[in-house]
Amino acid sequence: LVPAPVPVLTSITLAGTNLVIHGVNGLASGAYTVLTATNITLPRAQWTPVATNSLNANGAFAFTAVNAVNPRNPRQYYLLELP
Repeated sequence: LVPAPVPVLTSITLAGTNLVIHGVNGLASGAYTVLTATNITLPRAQWTPVATNSLNANGAFAFTAVNAVNPRNPRQYYLLELP
């Protein structure tokens, strides 16, 4: 058995109030889901899915959290879930 590759975040940047996350090393053309929560200690089943997308043919991915950067909002945590 060959273990699945471990995704690696390559950049996290701000674009205005948007948080943009790029990564590599996923399974080529596989799917991923981004989950969010304001409490990092919640069980994964209680996190909210905010995006589902496909990795590209090289296993790279990108996610933009729209309007995620607002000091008036509670702190948000993000989790990349791969099937």
